[in-house]
Amino acid sequence: MIADKQRDQPSLEQVARLYGFRELRVERELTGGMFARPIVVQTDRGTFVQRVHRFRNTEPAFRFQAEVTNAASRLGVVCPRIEPTCDGAWCVDAAGGVVAVHEFLEGTCDSWAEWQDRKRDQRDFLHDLGRLVARLHDTLRRIEPRGDARLDYQLPPIQFGQLERTRSAWQRGMEKLRTTKTKSEKHSREAMLSFEARIEKFWDMLMGACSDNALAGVRAQIVHGDVSPVNIVFTPTGDMAFIDWDCVHIGHRVYDALGDVLNRAPHDGEAPTMFSREEVVEYLEGYESKIAEPLTNNEKRLVPAFCLARQLEDLRQRLRVIPDLVPSQDAIYAQLIAMRVETMEQIELN
Repeated sequence: MIADKQRDQPSLEQVARLYGFRELRVERELTGGMFARPIVVQTDRGTFVQRVHRFRNTEPAFRFQAEVTNAASRLGVVCPRIEPTCDGAWCVDAAGGVVAVHEFLEGTCDSWAEWQDRKRDQRDFLHDLGRLVARLHDTLRRIEPRGDARLDYQLPPIQFGQLERTRSAWQRGMEKLRTTKTKSEKHSREAMLSFEARIEKFWDMLMGACSDNALAGVRAQIVHGDVSPVNIVFTPTGDMAFIDWDCVHIGHRVYDALGDVLNRAPHDGEAPTMFSREEVVEYLEGYESKIAEPLTNNEKRLVPAFCLARQLEDLRQRLRVIPDLVPSQDAIYAQLIAMRVETMEQIELN
């Protein structure tokens, strides 16, 4: 993410000068995520993470993200603060986005298999996680950041005020996938195309469930945007930290809360793909026990639709990257696509 790896990024010397580091060296590249590979850097002031941001890729857009995360940190949310430059800027321009330096939080993220084990083996884990996300949302409601809060509708997560545009973008992506020739057959491509008609049925269901009347009175607020095991760090002190705030925006708290923490079996085939209403109930009971403003009846009625939307969101993200997959990822993505479709078949919206 820096000059030694990509020439369109600031050099180590430039970063050191911009941030006032007397010493700076690359330690390693972090794994995880579809769209970015952050770099861990050691400096005379400690350990930081430098990365390119291509979602909130302008100064006003990234200012919103930075001011939200830093305010959340001050208010008690465990999350990585963003380091300003010596001149007080939150980011540095780079090709295709902006570069920022984040606090490094020591800890580990679960693999999907480990997350399944944690849900199964730790009593009250989902209930406690629901309470934690409720505290996060209550904190975010108190923050009044500057900057541009808007998030492009083509980016994750699904934004319900722009469902028609989002679905149209999906259909354009499917048409491109169907008509673009590839050098070799991709399992993920064939899987996505084979499920096209079924996925269109789910889009119909989602749009029918999320009418203007259904969304009436559903409060919008600042939300994280990607609550997921890959974005939750278990720290040595026993805290759960929220990382990767690239999708922070004004959205619906229940959809954000459901995130991708439920109803995803590991792709190794050892666990069945099934929608667990019991998991949703346990998790939301924890959330409701802590949230300051009780959930409205409309929010509760939309829970199944939000669960469906989260499965469709995963497919949206996978559609974007299928053309660039390497063979080792291709087979895995094909499995995950099939698993999401199977899960959606089990969600009852009525």
